[in-house]
Amino acid sequence: MMDETASGAAGQGSSPNSTSGDNGSATAAGAAHPFDGLHDEGSREWIETAGVKDVESLVKMARHSESMIGKSFQKPGPDASETERDAYFERLGRPQDVSGYELTPPTDMPDDLPYDAAFADEFKGVAHKYGITAEQAKGLHDFYVGKTVDGYQSGLDSHIAQLEERTSAATSQLEKDWGAKQGTPQFNEQVALADRAIRELGGDTLLEGFETAGMLGPQGIILNPAIAKAMANVGRELFNSSGGLTTGGSGAADNPFARESQNLTTQSELQRNDPRRAKALILAAGRDPANWGL
Repeated sequence: MMDETASGAAGQGSSPNSTSGDNGSATAAGAAHPFDGLHDEGSREWIETAGVKDVESLVKMARHSESMIGKSFQKPGPDASETERDAYFERLGRPQDVSGYELTPPTDMPDDLPYDAAFADEFKGVAHKYGITAEQAKGLHDFYVGKTVDGYQSGLDSHIAQLEERTSAATSQLEKDWGAKQGTPQFNEQVALADRAIRELGGDTLLEGFETAGMLGPQGIILNPAIAKAMANVGRELFNSSGGLTTGGSGAADNPFARESQNLTTQSELQRNDPRRAKALILAAGRDPANWGL
């Protein structure tokens, strides 16, 4: 009885010790291999290469890396040196100097809208000062120039449409007043008379004044029928007093473009030295200036 009790007691005493020994072995094994649960081979290799022994050291490493990354891209304060600011901007991708910016005008740049290369160079300096990357600078430049071209083209189209509308209205009115259709000898004679009056009374200066006032358009396009009629009347007086054109649009004896008095030498001289007068005389003779390249 004594032996059984002792034996039982001994058995009961040895059982906890045995269990305690097994748990200790499991805990030791778990602590020795804290990342056994990682399935990604690349992650396991990184852990081994970095020498990470446990979760706590991994967390410390991650916090340290985060801190270093934050400091490396921290925006310089107002008291930062130029060197510090340059280093910060270059880490963000800014070129080392303005030569790293490539800004070019668009291929569809209108000929009569000059590209401001000096302004583009000035923009490069500003872009570099404020840390703009080459890609960003090009994007801003192309956007601005594109908008400028679009605005210019839109304004030009609108201006041309207005000129065409005014020209059509003025021509219609003159056809009624002069009793002749545009392009006929009678109509062309009136235009030539008006042109002669402008040329005799003030020449290019008077012509520019009419254009500035919006009475005439480019190349003498009639925009104000009242001015055209008045100048035609003045021109008729000038022609009559100087032996110029006769009525009827057939041309006078001194018109080198009239078929009955054609003079090729005088034509060439007028085309070369006074193309505007040559065009007026061609119209007065009832002929097409385009045949003379005018």
